[in-house]
Amino acid sequence: MSTLTTPLVPMVAIVVPCLNEEQDLAATCHSLGFGASAGLENMLLVIVDNGSTDQTLEIARGIQSTVGAESVLVVKELVQGFVPARARGVREVGELARKRGLNDAQVLIIQADADTHYDDHYVEVMSAEAAQYGTGILFEGLSEWPTDFSTTHEEFCEFLRISDGVVELDDALDCDVVIDDKCCGYWLSDYVIWGGHRREYTSRSEEIHAETTRLFMRATARGARRHRVLGAIARHSVRRWRQRPLREFASAGFPREQSWQARWAPSEHLVQGLPRSFQPVTPPWDIALAEHKRHMTALFSLLPRHVARARMIGNSGTELMTDEDPRGLALPVRTHDDLAHNPGLLIEDVFSAMDEMP
Repeated sequence: MSTLTTPLVPMVAIVVPCLNEEQDLAATCHSLGFGASAGLENMLLVIVDNGSTDQTLEIARGIQSTVGAESVLVVKELVQGFVPARARGVREVGELARKRGLNDAQVLIIQADADTHYDDHYVEVMSAEAAQYGTGILFEGLSEWPTDFSTTHEEFCEFLRISDGVVELDDALDCDVVIDDKCCGYWLSDYVIWGGHRREYTSRSEEIHAETTRLFMRATARGARRHRVLGAIARHSVRRWRQRPLREFASAGFPREQSWQARWAPSEHLVQGLPRSFQPVTPPWDIALAEHKRHMTALFSLLPRHVARARMIGNSGTELMTDEDPRGLALPVRTHDDLAHNPGLLIEDVFSAMDEMP
């Protein structure tokens, strides 16, 4: 279990949204430093229950009772969804900080997921890096497989590693914008400047997820950058990989909208858990592999270029990307204003282009 003493950060607030997480919540909080100890210096855990119907809320209140109300805040957000829950947690932090006489620039927000295990000193390392590098930065830890899973599914993890290497990133762009929601942090003052978590919808009125990726895309329009905290390791849940392995692989783990999920859902009955071997790649995994590669190209090649171009365009235009687009795919021109206020447009653009890929 981690312990924290970071005098350079007056308040470190870990926001954990949860919906029916009775199996994992206590262990997650314990890994973040909220176990049997009480009165953890300058740390605040905010558990946001998003309408759980199991024992999640009771477990959260038990953690609060054990650790202490000064260190653990439990709130309920009745509007379900990733954005309402995360935004509510940050809002609660801001209100409490002001009651304690702190301003937004003295508060570090660390996002966490209720089904993730955080390695020892995770919060301490994230906080130290934030104190060192200051504002205008989104801090991101490393997301890794649980040790027991990577051992028992070694071939599967290796196949994923190779599959993820199909896209060559342009280091000169320095604008990979896909952020892992479960292992990142930012100063509250930056969060306010960047506009906070917001809901966005596609042209077909479907909600666009990846709320922290969109937050960071807006932040880049204001000159923000990301900083990878190599010593902060989060071991993500494998629940979705067990429940819907084909979709998770096909989407490269990106939370796609409802219609995409619906197209792939019928294929799940064709697979029985994770495959033991990928030599050769057999149906339906071969189809999922092709979709995985398209997602990797869309997210880590097209999207960074699309964002980089939007940052440079101050007025609306009508021309299409040509030379900047190595695949010759037509992406509509988006402006700095689009990036700053409606980054979901750019995500929808690259997925539309992805659908035209061979």
